[in-house]
Formats: sequence, C-alpha cells, structure tokens
Amino acid sequence: MSELDFDPQRGLDAILARIDQRQKVLDLTDRALSLAAGLSADAVRSMRRGARNKKQRGISTTTITALAGPLKTMPEWLLTGGGSEELADARPATHITAIPVAGEVAAGVWVAGDAHLVDPPNLPFPVPPDPRFPTGAQYALVVRGSSFNRYAQDGDVLICVDFTRAGLKPRDGDLVIVSKLLADNSLREITARRINRMQTGDQLLDFHYESTDERFADHFDSQAPARKSRQRGRDGADDRQEIAVRALIAGVYRSLAFGR
Repeated sequence: MSELDFDPQRGLDAILARIDQRQKVLDLTDRALSLAAGLSADAVRSMRRGARNKKQRGISTTTITALAGPLKTMPEWLLTGGGSEELADARPATHITAIPVAGEVAAGVWVAGDAHLVDPPNLPFPVPPDPRFPTGAQYALVVRGSSFNRYAQDGDVLICVDFTRAGLKPRDGDLVIVSKLLADNSLREITARRINRMQTGDQLLDFHYESTDERFADHFDSQAPARKSRQRGRDGADDRQEIAVRALIAGVYRSLAFGR
C-alpha cells in the first residue's frame, strides 16, 4: 500500500472537501460511505478528525479507490480534482429486486417493547433476496457489535427469512434471529444466535452466540413453550423474559465498491 503525502492545509483538506461534495450529492453520511467502501464504520470520520488535528498527512491509494466506488466518481478526481467528477457509466439503481431493511440486530441493545425492530438504517445500496425462499418473507437486518462476528462484522447485513411467512420451522444448527421481551412488554432485545440444541419432546431450544468476543463466549439462553425464563433484577423486580425465534438467517450481504 503506498501512501501519498499532502500538505494538511491543502492537499488532504482538498481531498476531504471533494469527498464531502460527493457525499452531499448522493446523500451519504460518513458512516454509510465508510461501510459501503468496505472500511471500518468510522473510517471517514477518523480521516476528518486526523486532518483537523494535523495528525494525518495522507490517504492511501487503496482507500481512495475504495471510496471512489460508492461516491460514483474516479480516484483521480478525488486525488487531484482533475477529470470528470461523475462517472459516465454509473450503474442505474432501477429495476432492482431488493428486500426491506427492517432495522438492526445487536446483543445488549434493548429497544421499545412495542416495536419489533429499531428504526431502519438508510443503506446506500440495495440488499438482494435469497432465491431459495419467498421474497415476501424476507427482510434485512444490519449487524451492530461483535456478538455474531464468526459470520458477520459490524455493518454487514443479514438476509432474514420469517419462519411463519415462509412456512418454515427452526432446526438444530440453524442460525436464527431471536427476540427477548420483558414480561411487562417494556423492552425487547433482538439478537443473532445459533440453535445449539433442540429437544423434540418438550421443544426446549438453546440459543448460543457465534462470536469470538469473550463477553459472549459462555452465554446462552433457553426457550420452552408455555413458560418464561425468570430472572430477578438488582431491585428485586420481576425481570422475566419471553424468548421467541423470529427468522432464519439465510445469508450475509456486504456491498463492495465498484468503478475501480
């Protein structure tokens, strides 16, 4: 990877200004641009902060090329301002079959109990359906955190198939979306898990995290029909949780930059 050096007051600031110019045209946030380019979620924001603090003196050609794709421009224009700002052959986003992005999935993040999922993030790319399942039964969830990092990183998208709408039943070993609802319906947690054990007799299911993060290594939940897991909070309140399997995780989608 080669590094191009610039005067922080001129070269780097000018590149960041051109990046900002394209973001405004395409209505892309720093986070959305970073993820669409295949970078860490805070990559663009970190570059801006480094330039302000005079701690960053350049941007690698690899990063410039990655950013050019979702910005629908050429790396040369980002670097120098020369040539055409907009790609003449930018791919139109028409006639694309896509599934709705319903929200996010994250361990330890509790949302209002009356909402199945949190507010959907605005992704700068369409998420395709899995052809093995009915399109109408599918939706997408954006991964946040590291609780499912054996399969998906922060910012990746899970292609989910609703068990009920698709006429499917969970099986041992399935990767699934699980919701936990407090007994008073006040809070809900949505997580990605693996069904580790499923006893046919009483339909007991054990859900385990697929993560290399030590915080989730030995943690699991169990679900059985007609009864709830009972826990007591620090204040002695009833913190019972109702656990439900919502969807099959059919695949992981990650948009890569084009136009290189």
